[in-house]
Amino acid sequence: MNQHSAAVVLSVLACWTCLASCNAPKPRVQPIHTAPDATTAATAATAATAVTAATATTAVDDLHARSKTEVAELVKHANAEMDATRRQAVAELEAHVAAATSEPPSKAPPPRSEGLVVGVMAPDFTLSDATGAHPVTLHSLRGKPTVVIFGSCTCPPFVRSTRPLGALHQRYRERVNFLLVYGREAHPTDGWALERNRFTVKQATSMDERRAAARDFAEEIGISMPLVVDTMDGDAERLYGCFPNRLVVIDADGRIAHIGARGPQSTLNSAREAPGVLDRLLGSP
Repeated sequence: MNQHSAAVVLSVLACWTCLASCNAPKPRVQPIHTAPDATTAATAATAATAVTAATATTAVDDLHARSKTEVAELVKHANAEMDATRRQAVAELEAHVAAATSEPPSKAPPPRSEGLVVGVMAPDFTLSDATGAHPVTLHSLRGKPTVVIFGSCTCPPFVRSTRPLGALHQRYRERVNFLLVYGREAHPTDGWALERNRFTVKQATSMDERRAAARDFAEEIGISMPLVVDTMDGDAERLYGCFPNRLVVIDADGRIAHIGARGPQSTLNSAREAPGVLDRLLGSP
């Protein structure tokens, strides 16, 4: 017991001893000429000692009970604060995850094609490059396997995938066609914006704005493969269900050979899977 606790106990003992003394029945006063009875004195002394011991025990028990109650209350409040903090942290984490993997419900994407499966003919489209001057038609690339990559600069997982995709392009560019389709922004500043996004652009409202964003992205990242820009109606997005990003491999005859799974990590995962698909199409060992 520390000095402070000892002082508190002594104070309590003193008060209760005083009260006990005041309330205790007074011994009968013997006549002056009569000597005190030894048995009576001993009984009084024993009673006083018992009262003092009981008072001390009660005081200590009360102090301990009060301390336990206070400690229990402190623990209760601490646990409540920790639970609240934990719930808040989980809620914030879930919010960040939802922001990174979802899109604003008020900006629903165009209807997606449900017939996109391996073995069918790849849906055709014609899109212009980032200058708007040179249209590219997908079926014109037949004769060699073609890797079509869909994404935008405000999709962080897609931006991270550009490095392995660039290495894939460098490895196969002599034997495989590559085409990057720049589409609708995943997390524009005027929509479902993300903190610490490398690129901060608003959702394009015209082809000129979308082409400008595509040019800035290609220059900043150092894109060397051919790049085209999706229409404002989302023609490529509607055909390939490619929001927020996706990679599709098409064989030399124009049939789909690989479709990246939907989701933010699609192009990252497909960058690892594509070499095996391309080697098979090219007949490489």
